Amino acid sequence: MKKIFFVTAACLIIFSPLLAENNFSFARKYEPVIITGDQISELIGEKPSQIFGFVYIASEKRWKQIPLQVDERVLFDTSVKSKHPASDLLYVSDVPGKYGSMTMSDDNPNFDSNDEVVFMLEDAGNKAPHPDESWAADTEMHRVEIAISDPLDGGAKGYVYIFLSKTLRYTAGDEVSYSIVAPESEQATDIETDYYFVKYSRRWVLDEIRPKSALGGDNTDLVDRVKFRAYSRTPQNETEDIWSDGPGDCFMYDAGCSHYVGHKVGPVRAIRQVQGAASGPTTSYFSLFYRKMMTMQVNYRVHALPDLWFYMDYSKNIGEIKYYDEHNSNVKLDGQPENLQGNTPSSWSQASSGKGSLVLWVDIRQFASLPGCDVNSYYLDNSSFSDFTGEDNNAIGNHGVHIEEIPDTDQREAVISHIRLFMLPPNADNRGKEFDNVNWQAVTTSSTKQITTVTPPTAVSEGELEIVNSFQLSPAYPNPFSNSVNTASKSTIIQFNVPSPTAVQVYVFDIQGRRVRTLFHGMSDAGLQKMEWNGTDEMNRPLASGVYYIEVRTANKHQMMPVTIIK
Repeated sequence: MKKIFFVTAACLIIFSPLLAENNFSFARKYEPVIITGDQISELIGEKPSQIFGFVYIASEKRWKQIPLQVDERVLFDTSVKSKHPASDLLYVSDVPGKYGSMTMSDDNPNFDSNDEVVFMLEDAGNKAPHPDESWAADTEMHRVEIAISDPLDGGAKGYVYIFLSKTLRYTAGDEVSYSIVAPESEQATDIETDYYFVKYSRRWVLDEIRPKSALGGDNTDLVDRVKFRAYSRTPQNETEDIWSDGPGDCFMYDAGCSHYVGHKVGPVRAIRQVQGAASGPTTSYFSLFYRKMMTMQVNYRVHALPDLWFYMDYSKNIGEIKYYDEHNSNVKLDGQPENLQGNTPSSWSQASSGKGSLVLWVDIRQFASLPGCDVNSYYLDNSSFSDFTGEDNNAIGNHGVHIEEIPDTDQREAVISHIRLFMLPPNADNRGKEFDNVNWQAVTTSSTKQITTVTPPTAVSEGELEIVNSFQLSPAYPNPFSNSVNTASKSTIIQFNVPSPTAVQVYVFDIQGRRVRTLFHGMSDAGLQKMEWNGTDEMNRPLASGVYYIEVRTANKHQMMPVTIIK
């Protein structure tokens, strides 16, 4: 075998999308597909832990499990004192934040009409054969076919199949990680996928976006900050720092301006929830992170407000930046003021640099529909201007939206804005209009319940654990083994036969199906291959005792086997 090395994000971008077989456009493949319970009644009442996503790979005549996430939501009373009534659909969090004496939980632990199923459109596959001709191993005798179509492209189709199983375990891997870091009191957070890294230093303060090598980036921070402004852009304004303002007092309220509602991390996305923004204590801020994009939804509940801005401010240290929008192309962002073309607002904008590129898209139709409210694009490129937050005190290519004369709104009824941010490779050509088109016109989905009259196959006969002459995974030894420093056997030996040179991946999963270690990802020579695993995770930390699964993958075969760590 060639020298063993650990997988890089660049490898993942090469291998993971190749198994998907759909013809959706470049911009479409960034999107998640989100289906609520009232749109997929076939799953109502099912246990979320028993819902699995599969695609059929027609060229290989096999099923492949894909990342699929079930998120429980509950309509929760978010009122602040008696004079600020409000309610929001909140995600039931893995790690809830402090919410007074209340506990946020879903009284119905099964899938219901408020809950969401989500997967990435990029993972959609082919239409499967008749249910009696092909079925995913170790699943029950009914499935739901999700057919996906693009209304902008009649030829773009894809299919995802939802199976139920009491015995199957999740093996498709996780797309995103989420870590609360110091200062914990501010809920400073690191969020990471194979393609980008994002940091929140405070509840409302997003001040790092770093494209990774899978996108051709070198982990350079592209932004000075993502900014929110009310009243003005002077020292007297309200900023994302003021809206965070915690711990501490906020104007007339005897608590911080905002509090952390909680977060959830699943195989497809991470969700971050914050409530409160200065004089809008029931304003809610949701951030959702996907494979190559993030979305923000702000449910504003505010008194009359003369000015409100949302905009990107770029770092002055990333070199030459080119700016695009509906009316402008190849505008140089260099801190030198210039006049842009066009009098009508642009719902999208793009900034491309040698370190990475971003497309920003905003939907503020609800603001535009308010009586007397005026909505415009916002742009300022002026290194001598400071809005008094961030690190460089420069306005480098500030662009976004400016909303004027917001009337006093009913505190219970939120004015909702949607923001999407797409991560593109360095020096990306102008793709903003393509993203704009698909964002205004979502894909359509339809669901069909299908039943097989044939007993579903087991993993061995279907091929999930198939042993064939051309590819063989031998039992690990010793098994069980100990990863304790006080024992002689501190590792287990993994052997498999490869008939010809090929790309090979060797992973370790825990019993919940989370990938805990990548042992090999690269080209393997032909013949018998041998490697050791010492029972540690990616950070070389000893794992707890229990059952783990070794998986060896080639281009068209993969096998798994259990190993047990004992202390």
